[in-house]
Amino acid sequence: MTTKKFAKYMEKQCKGINNFSLESLFGEYIVLVSGKRVGVLYQEKFYVLYAPTFKKPENVLPGFKTINLFDWSYYQFIEIDNLEDKDKLEKIINYIYHELYFLKEVVLDIAFLFQSYRGYPETIYKLYEEHLTFLNFAYEKNLIKENPFDREGRIIRLLYKNLDLTEEGRKVLRELYDKWLAYTDKNDTDSLKRARNIKQLEKYYQKLMDDFDKRAAEGKSRMEKG
Repeated sequence: MTTKKFAKYMEKQCKGINNFSLESLFGEYIVLVSGKRVGVLYQEKFYVLYAPTFKKPENVLPGFKTINLFDWSYYQFIEIDNLEDKDKLEKIINYIYHELYFLKEVVLDIAFLFQSYRGYPETIYKLYEEHLTFLNFAYEKNLIKENPFDREGRIIRLLYKNLDLTEEGRKVLRELYDKWLAYTDKNDTDSLKRARNIKQLEKYYQKLMDDFDKRAAEGKSRMEKG
């Protein structure tokens, strides 16, 4: 059994992790990030999930050893000690979330949009044009790994996960896509003009990249000072 005191302590240690939470279950606690299970608090100890597909776990968890707490056939656990080190905890938990879920998260689901507006052919046409512009831009900027078009320039890929993005794409593509959809989400005489406005897309992209570089520089500066 894990006490509420230990659970509160872990919440305090992990408060810097986005969307971190604990869920009580049969006297123990499930550790969640953005509602996804990344580990457990079990008998006053902290364990993170581990799967054989993890890439370079030794870089984050040097000398790690796995344990099968619940007789699961695929997932095992790694006990995390030195819980006083908040930076280490954040690095480990973010790594586990990334390996288990981030790469599989859907970023673009164009087919869903087409299905939602299947009874409105004019809207479908506009959606196709704005995604044609967006995907062409994303591929030219090396934000997605593979060419999304056939030889005739038609879209052949309608679903994209983080796994399909480059490292640069994972930094900005989701936010860029949200801004693009907000910009093009208006039905008027200029709808198609907006759907093909690469210059506006370029402005959003440059702003996002500048903001990302600024945050990265600030983070590096804080680390050097700390």
